[in-house]
This record gives sequence, C-alpha cells and structure tokens, in this order.
Amino acid sequence: VLRPLPPGITPTLRPFLERGELALIESQKDGRLRQITVMTLVDAPPGVTMGVLNARARYPEFVPNMVLSRVTRRKGDVAIVDWEMDVPINNLEGTNLFRFHKSAVEIETVSGDIKEGAWLWEVQPAAGGRSVVVAHAYTDIRSASWLMRRLIDRHRAAEHAAVLSASTVFMKALKVRAETLAGRGRG
Repeated sequence: VLRPLPPGITPTLRPFLERGELALIESQKDGRLRQITVMTLVDAPPGVTMGVLNARARYPEFVPNMVLSRVTRRKGDVAIVDWEMDVPINNLEGTNLFRFHKSAVEIETVSGDIKEGAWLWEVQPAAGGRSVVVAHAYTDIRSASWLMRRLIDRHRAAEHAAVLSASTVFMKALKVRAETLAGRGRG
C-alpha cells in the first residue's frame, strides 16, 4: 500500500522544487524498499499535465526506452494496458491496471516480468499556471530477472536505485512533454 505525503506538505516544498526534482526514499525495517516518492514542478497547467499522464498509448513517443503502451480494455475510469520497455539483456513487459481520477492516476501490476508494483501519480495546481507532480512508487524489481535478484542480494540499495531511476526518467519525460504542449518548453 502506497502512502501519500501528509496533507499540506507539498506547498512547503515548492521553493525547493524551483531548483529541481525532489525524492523521498523509504525503506522497510529489513532494508528492503518501502516506496519511492518523486516530485517535480512542471511549467504547464494541471489539465495539460494530466492529459499527458492519461495518454498512456502515447508513452512510447516521449518516454525513453518505452517500446509499447497499448490499451487493451477500457471501461469508464479503468483501463488495462500492455507495456514493454527496452532494457539491456532482455526487454521487460507486462500488463497494468490504470484507475483514473480527476487529478491522479493509480496503477498496479496485473501480470508480466514485474510481479508486484504500485504507482500513484498526483497532479496538483501551483502558482503561475503550473503543476506539481508527485509520484509514489513501489516495484518488486527483484522479480524482473535472476540478474536483478543477484544484484540486490549483493547491494540492497540497488533495489531503491532502480525504482528511483525509473521513476525519475518517467517524471522528466512527463515534464518535458507537458511543458512542450503548453508552449513553455523549458523541460
């Protein structure tokens, strides 16, 4: 279960977000990953930013290494999405369940190379017609391959690093795309 940030904390972090992304890395008592939270300030209105986040079929156009993101079923605010990522040695693929809300998207693993994963992407309004994007993520990256299990067994922080890296890459891609669509393409 992902834990959002306490209410009211995001506005207090905005001065830091003016300088770049922020990350909160949480571990369980045994040192395993609890969750990663990444935040960024996007120079685009929340509607544009949410539009980019909701356009999962277009992810391969702007997310590095995303080969496929195809909606296979949709009913109301729920969609099933097949995906594939080009990664060294062996591509990762799977199916995720997306739940769309007015200002957030919840995602969870259904099947595939990543056996367990949950993501919550929130878009909040910010001064000057901008958005703050907050992404909470947990992925059992150990399930992806024998190599990842070996790496994490030897270097426990590799689990945190892999999820943080993937979250940051997607966050930056979302930011650049939304700012470009808003005509404020600073990225």
